[in-house]
Amino acid sequence: MDYRDIEGSWWLPGDSQRIPGTLIYSSDGISLRVFGSLRPTEEVGSGITLGFAKWVVTPLVYGESRDGKEITLLEVSGLSTLLPSQEETHRVGLALVGQHLSEPKFTGIRASFEYLAEWADAPSIHTYSRGADPVLHPNTVELAIGEWDNIELAIKSGAEGRMKESSVHFERWCSFYAQSQLTFEWRELFERYARPFHDLLIISLGRPLSMTQVALKPSGSVKWCEAYFETRQSTGPVDEYKIHSYSAPTLLFLQSATMPACDLLSKWFELRKELRESLTLLLAPFYAPFTYEEHRFASYFQSLEAYHGARKSRYGSAELPKPDHRQRVAAVISALEDAHLTGDVTQWAKNVIQGRNDKPLSKRVEDVVRSTGTLGEELLSAAPDFCKNAARARTGVSHGGANGGLDLTSRHWHGEILLWIMRARILLDLGVRDACDRVRKRDAYQFALKQIRDSEAAAGVI
Repeated sequence: MDYRDIEGSWWLPGDSQRIPGTLIYSSDGISLRVFGSLRPTEEVGSGITLGFAKWVVTPLVYGESRDGKEITLLEVSGLSTLLPSQEETHRVGLALVGQHLSEPKFTGIRASFEYLAEWADAPSIHTYSRGADPVLHPNTVELAIGEWDNIELAIKSGAEGRMKESSVHFERWCSFYAQSQLTFEWRELFERYARPFHDLLIISLGRPLSMTQVALKPSGSVKWCEAYFETRQSTGPVDEYKIHSYSAPTLLFLQSATMPACDLLSKWFELRKELRESLTLLLAPFYAPFTYEEHRFASYFQSLEAYHGARKSRYGSAELPKPDHRQRVAAVISALEDAHLTGDVTQWAKNVIQGRNDKPLSKRVEDVVRSTGTLGEELLSAAPDFCKNAARARTGVSHGGANGGLDLTSRHWHGEILLWIMRARILLDLGVRDACDRVRKRDAYQFALKQIRDSEAAAGVI
C-alpha cells in the first residue's frame, strides 16, 4: 500500500476516553498526531495541573479508523505532560490494521518485495485464447514450501481485488511466508525471517529492492494484520526487464537453481545463519544505496574478510604450518640476540613475532578468489596483482591517507569485482553448482574485468 494518512479516534487500553487524530505513514516513518492528550491529565490540590514534560513510551495504543477498522499501535513514544495539551505528535514503532491486540506476540509474518513475483516466476492470473473470453484464476498458488528450524517457509502467489456490476479489478500478489507454533516479538520475525529472505533476493538479483507489503499474524488469531513500520516502503512500479535484460546483474531465479525450490529456502536460511556477519557487510550498500564509493569498497572487502574467517576449516587461518612458523621465529630471535639489543626491546620483538602467524590480507583475498575455480583463475590471469591491490586499497580506506596506489576509478572496479566474487562464492555454498559460469557470462562482470586488466597493463604489470 502506498504512503497514506488514516484518520480516526485513539485511546489507551482500558481508557474510555477517545481523542481524534491522524496516523501518518510516510517516507519518514510512522507518527500519530492527536488533538488532545493521549495520556490522561491529573489534578492536584486546588485543581491546578502541574508537571514537567518527559519522554514516555506507551506499549499499546488502540485506534479505530473512520471506516471502522481496528488498529493497534506498538511502541508509541513522545513527550508527555500532566498539563492538558491541544495537540501531540508521537512516533510509532509498528502499526497493525485489522485487530486490537491484548499482547504484542506473533506467530507468523507475510512479506512482499519488489521483483519477487518475477524472481519466483509467479503464474499469470488469467488465461486468454484467441476468440475466447479471458478466464480469471484468483486461487492461491504455492511456488515453494520448505521448513527450517521448525518454521514453515513458503512463497505463494494469487490475485486480489474487487468486482462490481460495472467493473472488475484484480491484481496479482506474491509473498514470502514464515509461520510457527511459537510466538515472537515483531522485530524477531523481521530479523529472523523477513530480512534473511530479503538478503537472498539481493544476492540473486544484485540490485537494491524494497519490502513493500507486510502482514503479521497475532498469537491466537487466524487473521493477518497489515503492518506498517519504518523499514517498509511504498509500492512503486516494477519493470520486469530490469532483472531479465542482458545487462542485469541477475545470477539466480527461483526456478533456475540447481535444486528444488523447497530445498533452496531451507538451505539458504541455514547458510545465512552461518554467514550472517559476512552478508551483513556485503549487502549494506544495497540497503543504503546512497553510500559513498569508498564505503562500498570497504563493505565488500570486509565481507570477504568475515567470510574467510567463517571458513577457517577450508582456508586455514595461519600463513605457515606451525613447524615452519617456529623455525621462522627461532631464526629471527637468534638474529635479535646476535644484535645485542637491550633486553626489553628483544623481549618486545619476541612477544610480537611469536603470535603473528595469521595470513596477510592479500593472501586471504587470494584464497577466496581461487576457491571460485575457473572464475578466479580467469581473474588472476587477467589481473595478477588484483589481490595485492585490493588489500592495499582496503588499508587506505580503513586507515585513511592513501588508496593503496589505486586511483578512485580503479578502486571502484576492484570493488565491483569483489562483489561478483562474493556473490558467486555464496551461491556456490548454497549449492548453485554453476554460479561461477553465470558470473562469467554477465556482460557487466566482463566489462569490470576489462577495466582491471587495462589498469594493470597501463601500470606495466602485464
